[in-house]
Amino acid sequence: MNILDFNSKGVEFNDLYCNAYRNILIKGDILEYDFSSFDYIYSYNPLSNGELMVKALDNILSTMKKGAILYFVKAGGYSFDFKKYGTVSNVFDSVGREMWDVHKIVKK
Repeated sequence: MNILDFNSKGVEFNDLYCNAYRNILIKGDILEYDFSSFDYIYSYNPLSNGELMVKALDNILSTMKKGAILYFVKAGGYSFDFKKYGTVSNVFDSVGREMWDVHKIVKK
């Protein structure tokens, strides 16, 4: 699927969703998937288990290529050191307000 001239894909574990949306979803496990082919990644905190989400973030950021960007919306009561993987900056909405718990990480 092309959105704003980007080739957009989602990584999904559930076979039902993958089969229903096979033109936009890639079958994969966020804990093991290699994200090195992506330039931009957006994640909305897909795992409710904080320990697994930390492992997923570690995998995403470990496999991203240098210069790739992750936009991540954090939810839940866990902590993660984004700075060990790259440059972290605040994200602002269209009227200039800082969006809490939204992180932009550029892989170093």
